Amino acid sequence: RDARRLAAAAPAAAMRAWALALAMAAVTASCASALRATTPASAVSAFRRVNSKSPMSDAELEKRFSTLSTYFGDEALGAMLAVEPSVLSFRDVEGVFEVYEEKWGREKALGVVTRNPALLGVRRTGYGSAEAAGDDAVAMSYVVAATRPLGPVLLLLLLTALATPFVEGATGVTAQAVAAVMHARALPP
Repeated sequence: RDARRLAAAAPAAAMRAWALALAMAAVTASCASALRATTPASAVSAFRRVNSKSPMSDAELEKRFSTLSTYFGDEALGAMLAVEPSVLSFRDVEGVFEVYEEKWGREKALGVVTRNPALLGVRRTGYGSAEAAGDDAVAMSYVVAATRPLGPVLLLLLLTALATPFVEGATGVTAQAVAAVMHARALPP
């Protein structure tokens, strides 16, 4: 009886959760394109939205934007800042990029850090550094770029997968039982 009640409520709750996740994905994608920083002022504004307590002054951030814009180009930097405004506060961006550039060449390295700007926030040498990055970092940059707009949906799927055993243990109703009841309801009499 409890399993039937749970099964009856589950589809509606799942639909609401999926609708919320898809709405969040749409908002995330629209925010990312809206944050595409092409001027120092827009870059500082985007940075302040995510790092409001940063000790860096606006003048320092604008200078950093100009330096990085010269180094990477306006289009590449704008794409990076749309995804990760914190790039403006990373310490050794040029040095880290030089390591990637030595490994893969300028075009490939620029593509990798444009898709996954967080790679510019690592150390130059040592464990977990740019020096230790291999071709897997290139492959993962594609994965990161492809899944970024789906972040809320994928997060919901992960949380659902992780919560299933807890919910089963707490309620005593297994996912298989819920699926069986749902399947039975879907069959014509």
